[in-house]
Amino acid sequence: MCKCTFGKENMTLENKLNITDSTELARMEEKISKKKAVELFENGYLTTKSIVNNGIPRIYLTKLVKNGVIERVSRGIYVKKDVLVDEFVILQSKSKYAIYSNTTALYLYGFSNRIPIKYDITVKNGYKGSLQKEDNVNLFYAKKELLDLGAINYKLDSGNVIRVYDLDKTICDIIKNKKKIDAEIFNKAIKGFFVYNIIISPFVCG
Repeated sequence: MCKCTFGKENMTLENKLNITDSTELARMEEKISKKKAVELFENGYLTTKSIVNNGIPRIYLTKLVKNGVIERVSRGIYVKKDVLVDEFVILQSKSKYAIYSNTTALYLYGFSNRIPIKYDITVKNGYKGSLQKEDNVNLFYAKKELLDLGAINYKLDSGNVIRVYDLDKTICDIIKNKKKIDAEIFNKAIKGFFVYNIIISPFVCG
């Protein structure tokens, strides 16, 4: 005798949609799952993890790719066809602990005019994940309990939102990591921040 694990789900959907034909019911299940998958997109991006966490079979990602609705831009990360690929978002999607920092944060705040070739990202101590395998990422580490200190949501020109350390925390970080920071970028940032600090905001590096 065959035991179908989704039989109960079928019955629930059947009751909601008043469908008794199994073929039609399967078609509606697929349509609903695809629709739900598309609705899960955040900033135009979708991760395999979010699909699994919401109880949607991974097969629907494959079908959405095949139908030209989405495309795979990195392992476990998908983007809508009409959305420009944003490296800031893609890299941060790889870890919930990822926070842009140091020279990358300086660039975002206009204290460096060097477009990042490698992105500075801070993660928690002991982090083991795919960011360690990325050639275009410099990883910095912080204690888990201090990781979120000074982190803010930053809206990019594209409209996407990423996590980055605020300017005060960024200056503290580049001072702490001075030996790892390009001298020209460091000096320009410190001079620029000195002027900014006098005119706009008092500064305390704790």
